[in-house]
Amino acid sequence: MDLVRQLDARLPESFVPDFRQLAPKFVDRYNRFMRTVKGPGFTPPVFEHLDRADMSGTGLAGVAEQDIIPMTQPSQHIPDQPASSSRPDKMALVSLRKGKWKMNKPLSSAKQDTIATDWGWRDGVVKLDGGVKNALYELKPLNLLTLAPGSWIDDRIIYAYMMLLRDREEVVASLFERKPTYFFMDPFFIPLAKTKNWKNPESYVRLHNFYCDYGSGEVGPTINKVDFIFVPTCVEENHWILFVFSVKTWGVVMLDPLYDDPSYPEEEEIVTEMLPELIRFCERSQHVFPDGLAQISALMRRPKQTNYTDCSIFVMKYMDYMLQGFHLQSMTWTASDVETFRYRIAKEIHRGKARMIPGFLMKQRLDNASRAQLK
Repeated sequence: MDLVRQLDARLPESFVPDFRQLAPKFVDRYNRFMRTVKGPGFTPPVFEHLDRADMSGTGLAGVAEQDIIPMTQPSQHIPDQPASSSRPDKMALVSLRKGKWKMNKPLSSAKQDTIATDWGWRDGVVKLDGGVKNALYELKPLNLLTLAPGSWIDDRIIYAYMMLLRDREEVVASLFERKPTYFFMDPFFIPLAKTKNWKNPESYVRLHNFYCDYGSGEVGPTINKVDFIFVPTCVEENHWILFVFSVKTWGVVMLDPLYDDPSYPEEEEIVTEMLPELIRFCERSQHVFPDGLAQISALMRRPKQTNYTDCSIFVMKYMDYMLQGFHLQSMTWTASDVETFRYRIAKEIHRGKARMIPGFLMKQRLDNASRAQLK
């Protein structure tokens, strides 16, 4: 959205018609999403070359169901009447009794049975007609089956869960002084970056468009205004890992759920060379960020998978726990914990909300961020 504002401020007259045609596709959906988060009191942004009359009739007719929906773009499945949210109240009222807030607390047997039945985990027949669809994502029945215990998870499940985490961060921003800030990179970023021939100077125009698409999350801060960037990706065709880019230290930490000494040269090159270039491109100001490459290291102590099917669960929960202020170095997750994560992720995706962070964990997150800044 910041990029749209910048474009609006310096728009040549000859480009005004194109701007009026294209900008509403971003602005209108941004406004709808923000109204679901902040309620009817949300004030839409004002643009010099755009008015509300330009918003009428915008849609996505002709978009195929199989098309990839980049995380940096709002969903086309926006309800006409956005639902109100009571999440801020729920965040303040989370009970600490009996460890209710714990993410690895198993659901009741009745709830697990309901999820397993509705999602088709027992007989392969999904009872949810048409899958799961809301304002953030759309999952088909085949996607839902992949979250069953022991299965490899479909990419769209990871995409959907990241959208829920990003949505939760916007609620956090309305309740707390949001520090540190996070950017959720599209899981398809690295695979698409590989196709861009980004080291060739002649590819600048294509890279310009690519950077514009992936440098702005439309909701929340742009990539050059955050402290950390989550970059999940699939390597070797079937294994998920997580890169965490620290903007302040200009370094990357790689979290591999399986291997202690991982090496993925092509993916590492993108997050240490191309991603810094993207950040500098979005900033546009000179000498704000270092000119050199980012340094990369692997986190040695972290929860690790004990099989070959749970890597994506670990990647999703790495992000979730980090957002709550936990240090992964001191944690271990059992096979029972991971199965619980699958059920809880299914529950959260079905209802369209990530489980909220209790207030005392937000204090933990802010305290940890303050101590990190002092070091």
